[in-house]
Amino acid sequence: MDSNYIFNTGETQEELKNTYNPEGSTLRKVQKRMLDMLIYLDKVCKKLNIPYSIDGGNLLGAVRHGGFIPWDDDVDVIIERKYFKSLNRYFETHPHPQFVIQNHRTDPGYLGCWSVLRDTKSEYNKEDAIHQLRKYKGLQVDIFPLDRGVTPKTHKFCAQLHRNLIVKMINKKHVIIAKMGYFLLYKILFPLVLFFSKLFGNKNYAMYPIGTTWNWRYNMRIFNPMSTIEFEGHTFSCINNVEEYLIEHYGDYMKLPPKDKRNQHNAEYKIWE
Repeated sequence: MDSNYIFNTGETQEELKNTYNPEGSTLRKVQKRMLDMLIYLDKVCKKLNIPYSIDGGNLLGAVRHGGFIPWDDDVDVIIERKYFKSLNRYFETHPHPQFVIQNHRTDPGYLGCWSVLRDTKSEYNKEDAIHQLRKYKGLQVDIFPLDRGVTPKTHKFCAQLHRNLIVKMINKKHVIIAKMGYFLLYKILFPLVLFFSKLFGNKNYAMYPIGTTWNWRYNMRIFNPMSTIEFEGHTFSCINNVEEYLIEHYGDYMKLPPKDKRNQHNAEYKIWE
């Protein structure tokens, strides 16, 4: 993207970079560390022949900014559920000197429904009871498995169960109850939901893992065949129709949001070289 491209707000790419993530700034260091993590994830997925796609704001940033959205501070990756377990097992059995996979097996305090690749030489800190319960708190790359056949109503119901039995309990300091809720949902109920979704659901569509509040629905034809996209000067795997995806989820995706809507995670970062 041309650094002199003028957006709807009158700002140019260069102005955005100077405002939000100039070289040497904390946010830019954060983005570069997460880029290193994404490069590592890409290598592992290629080694295991696991198709994946960068997702959400990263796809938007790749098209609109050539990399990170200037004010963005996260990386999201999606893979099909059938590859999720093998990817986790690889990370668990092939330790990296700096990056660690975070799931309930590697961190009993992690009660999420997706996995997180964490950096052990940084700290991502926020005043959040759920985050404080976790063992690993470094910068992260979120790895979301997609569940085929799940209906939006079922997805919404599962998300509500996660909120009521886990999130609310942690916020109320009822950690033992939250861990019991996690076992009930993710070891018993949700596997049953996925089983019946595979049997009777529309396998042409998939959603974020049940338990999440994000209810985007993917037509799986955008995964076959996979494509690639340039992001921060590197080539990564992505869905095959990025423009269709961006229009569906963001509308006029080349328009910048107002300055007061340019959200970050309101976290503090510490990075060790």
